[in-house]
Amino acid sequence: MAERSTAQTSTGVPVRWALLLATLALAGYGLWRVRLGADLGDGGHVVALALRLAQGDRVLVDEMNLQALGSLAAVPFTWIWVHLFGVEGLVLASRVFYLALAFGVGVLCYRALRTRIPAIAAWVAVVLMLTPTPYNLLLTSYNTMPVLALGLASCAGFAALTLAGRAPAPGPSTSATVRSAGRWAALSGVALAVSVLSHPASLPAAAVLGLTVLILSRTAAVRAGLLLGGGGASALIALGLLIGPGLGAVLETIRYTTDYQASRPDPWSRAARSLGRLGRGLIAPSTLPAVGLAIVAALPVLPRWLRAGAALGVPVALAVVAWAAAPSEREAGEQFGLFSGAFALLVIILLLVPVLQHAHRSADTDLRLLLALTLPVAVLGFLAFAMTSSAAITWGVPAPPAQPLLGVIGAALVMWVAGGDGPPGRSTLTGRYTLRDVVSGVAALALVGSLLAVHPVRSFRDGPPETLEGPIVGGPMAGLHTRAEIIDRDCELRTTLAQWVRPEDGVFFYSIPPGYLYGQNPMDTNLLWLARFGEVNARTVQWWEDTGRWPDVVLVPALLVRRAGGWEVLAQEDPLIAAVDERYRPVGGTELLPDEGDAGDVVLRARTDTWAGSKGRESGADEAGGAATVQTCVRPTAAAGGAGGR
Repeated sequence: MAERSTAQTSTGVPVRWALLLATLALAGYGLWRVRLGADLGDGGHVVALALRLAQGDRVLVDEMNLQALGSLAAVPFTWIWVHLFGVEGLVLASRVFYLALAFGVGVLCYRALRTRIPAIAAWVAVVLMLTPTPYNLLLTSYNTMPVLALGLASCAGFAALTLAGRAPAPGPSTSATVRSAGRWAALSGVALAVSVLSHPASLPAAAVLGLTVLILSRTAAVRAGLLLGGGGASALIALGLLIGPGLGAVLETIRYTTDYQASRPDPWSRAARSLGRLGRGLIAPSTLPAVGLAIVAALPVLPRWLRAGAALGVPVALAVVAWAAAPSEREAGEQFGLFSGAFALLVIILLLVPVLQHAHRSADTDLRLLLALTLPVAVLGFLAFAMTSSAAITWGVPAPPAQPLLGVIGAALVMWVAGGDGPPGRSTLTGRYTLRDVVSGVAALALVGSLLAVHPVRSFRDGPPETLEGPIVGGPMAGLHTRAEIIDRDCELRTTLAQWVRPEDGVFFYSIPPGYLYGQNPMDTNLLWLARFGEVNARTVQWWEDTGRWPDVVLVPALLVRRAGGWEVLAQEDPLIAAVDERYRPVGGTELLPDEGDAGDVVLRARTDTWAGSKGRESGADEAGGAATVQTCVRPTAAAGGAGGR
């Protein structure tokens, strides 16, 4: 078995400085990246969930949505932000908070891997496993928390096993090493529990990772640490759910979710659809150059340097094709791999065989351990996420459980490329860097650079940076660059709420979940993302009756009404709209219903409410209702390309 020498795992001053500069550059990239893209779908929804909980509504009681659990980590920050600044710039601030959270997790992951893995390889592994996100959305949510938690659990589990496995003869140093292993194991267990809390579909992946650590552990300290950390965190979570929402609310939320999702494909159909789309992506003409390089990397008869170089060329080829062939606007059936999560899945599939071959030939016990920890998690977790999500795999939604394996593949490639190029610790260049350091740096640039190049190609439904306008001026989306129609829609929402909503009004947005971001008004609904769920929407009417929280203002997209065939047709099929029709009167937007455009909302207020709004108000003050919820819209005048070009 190959053992990694101290010279290989220690980091010289030049390498430390290089990695520090690379990390600062990555932070700068992140601060640029979070300004790209805005949406009135998933991205706004998860921020609205955090805002609702920060206002004091109860998870699984007022917000009957398991996805809200993934936003819990952002609630304290959201509470602080809205108390200091209101909702101004809330989405951008939430993205920056997620960056800070990810960097904190990255530091822990790096320290864990550095127990045995060379510095550059460990840095690459951390960046690759934590950077891809579903939908390319950098926000704290049920989609991204498993990325961070499973990545941390994998790295901490590796540190625990390697520290416990290399403990020498009994003595003080051995005791300290074993205690350190136990602490890493406890951290791994806590991360596993957080992953399951944030996204229950993580349970199979978390279970297999925890079981793997237990099976491979050689010491009681690691087993005890994992069980105490994971078990203790799970017990606290269970206790919090029982004391907070209660078991009845948890079960009712699950039943409610099952009911309104009953018309969606069954789990096996979802998984089959995802696997089929992934397969078509692998054989698409745009992917063939990368496939060819992966085949070269897997041919054992070729020289090591040629195979390693071909392996490094795989992500580079995928990134080049993504930029060269991606349409400026998202299209149905566009090529696979334009989103970072989908890109990660392609890299994993294409490079897994070459990396497994390298692990076998090199007899690297550390690499084998990392593969043992991450490969089963990737397979089982991918299937679990694919079975529980209705979203297309092109968004990268099933990727989070597989991303620790992506990090391992990246680390393996760095060590593979650098292997044999000069004895460890000896300078073959200038006396400052070894040839191994330089080659490792080139490999890191190819791997990390490819991923960072792909990430801005798509920002959810937005296109590349040069197609975006902005930044948006004012409101919750302030500071974001996006396409013209989103800027216009943002203007509409701000203007509509400034005219028709007072600060004390409870609001209900039908099928406009990010609408709740445009003020700090009470969110009078049992589900923020409530749409045409048919008879199941009677549950919302019942929630209004039980809580007495009938909204003061209801907003319904005019386009949705037209697509349903008219207001009367919608009221016949949806008991919620029928209840609204009975108790509320339209005060604005009805002129939009015969229109053929996509914009605008029908605004309704209670029939007993005689307030006529504040038409013409620009800054948001009126004698009837006090300060307006938000300022009226000032549309940005920046030309396209203001967010940067290719």
